[in-house]
Amino acid sequence: MPKLDSLKNRLVQLPQIHAERNLLDKFEKYTRSLSLSREKIEDTLEKHKRASKVFPSSEYEVKVFQEIKKAAREAKKLKKNIEENPEVVRNKSTENAVIRINDNAKNSESNCTNIWSKEVDTNITIWNKFARVVQGLATAGSQEFGEAIRYLQNNTSTFPKSEEEVERLLEARKKLHNGISNLGLEGSFGKFLIKSANRGSPLTDLFDDEIKQKMNEHDLWDSFLVRLKL
Repeated sequence: MPKLDSLKNRLVQLPQIHAERNLLDKFEKYTRSLSLSREKIEDTLEKHKRASKVFPSSEYEVKVFQEIKKAAREAKKLKKNIEENPEVVRNKSTENAVIRINDNAKNSESNCTNIWSKEVDTNITIWNKFARVVQGLATAGSQEFGEAIRYLQNNTSTFPKSEEEVERLLEARKKLHNGISNLGLEGSFGKFLIKSANRGSPLTDLFDDEIKQKMNEHDLWDSFLVRLKL
């Protein structure tokens, strides 16, 4: 009879053991999933840190940091709920919260990548236009100008992986800006380019016939940004 009593007690405990195992399995599953999302967010932040030094963009704040902030708020709320009552791990609401955090992490990563690619394409397109202008207007220094552009083209397909890579890309950008100033371009259009590459050129320059002609000829209107002189 003692053996039968023992077996009976074990049978009675089976549902509780199964429930506890199920709870533990969910804990482990969500912990693994959230750990991967945390690593993804940390990696995205590191990529942004280096990328924004090379090609700054206000889009990072809207499309990357907002997703990370959403994930942080959701994770804080989830942590509080589980600490107050571990049983909530069984609830569908907990699973949905984990899914939202994972989606936020994925979105922040993909948005960061898309912004980087967009900034690279925009900047390379603009500098390639200038390269064609430089080759047509000047000889001295145009080779170095072209080399700097090719360096950017060949080294921006992915995020810079170190601060050293960031410095090399910034140096290439600096060469491009300095290159226009040092090419000794003549005429009103050449002087306009030189001033624009430095502290800026007044809007009245755009009334000059030669400048308007060259801007149209080389499709440069979208390559310049108007700012208030403050």
